Amino acid sequence: MGEDTLDVIALALAFIVFVTAIGVFMLRESTREGSYSATSLVAAMLTFGLGAFALVGEPSMAAAGGV
Repeated sequence: MGEDTLDVIALALAFIVFVTAIGVFMLRESTREGSYSATSLVAAMLTFGLGAFALVGEPSMAAAGGV
C-alpha cells in the first residue's frame, strides 16, 4: 500500500469515528428533548468534509463549498 492509500484510510476512519460519536450524542440529546432532526448531524458531516478538503490540499474547493 502506498502512503496516499494509508492517508485516505486514516481520513475515512476518522470520519467514521467522528460521525459515530456525534451521532450517538445527538441521538441521546434528541431522545431526551423529544425533538428529532438530522440537520445538525448533516452540518457536522459537511463541516468535517470541508475541513478534510482543506487539509489534503484543496483549500479552494473547501472555500467554494463553504460559500
